[in-house]
Amino acid sequence: AVVLGQTVIIDGQTAFDGTTFSTLAVNNLIEVSGLVDKTGNIHATYIGLLAASFADGMEVEVKGAIKGLDSTARTFQINDLVVDYSSASVPSGGLANRQYVEAKGTSYDGGVTMTASEGELDNDTFGTTYSGRVEIEGYVTALTSHSQFVVGNQAVQTTGSTVFEAGTANDVVIGRRLE
Repeated sequence: AVVLGQTVIIDGQTAFDGTTFSTLAVNNLIEVSGLVDKTGNIHATYIGLLAASFADGMEVEVKGAIKGLDSTARTFQINDLVVDYSSASVPSGGLANRQYVEAKGTSYDGGVTMTASEGELDNDTFGTTYSGRVEIEGYVTALTSHSQFVVGNQAVQTTGSTVFEAGTANDVVIGRRLE
């Protein structure tokens, strides 16, 4: 399925609320939660029906990494969705390719363009200096070494004292789902 230009993979792990796979229809307004793989596909863990159909004025939201930023035209892409931010407030310091953002708007042409009314950096990460105990779940999207890799959009650095359950550091490869 494609939702707001995002490829959504639905499988036996997907939980549904207010709808089912067989009753999903074009133009349904839905909420999708899931894990993003290295190609940007979302492996849906949850799909909930918000409204039977989208109409201008209803808020839509998409999160993802910016690509194709055009600061003159004030557009960028999140996967296949073009986001027009010409009338949106943007973070001080502006935007840049590969930044992870959350774009919200009330206008979507039903095709490939959403007009954003708000855009903000989405800091759903622990930062670069956090050293406490953490658990994250997602797909390995980048790999520098078996001790330095990215899960979703979160950089991970392991040490000799890192505990791996049901595997070893050698099992960390691009595309592997980790928890």
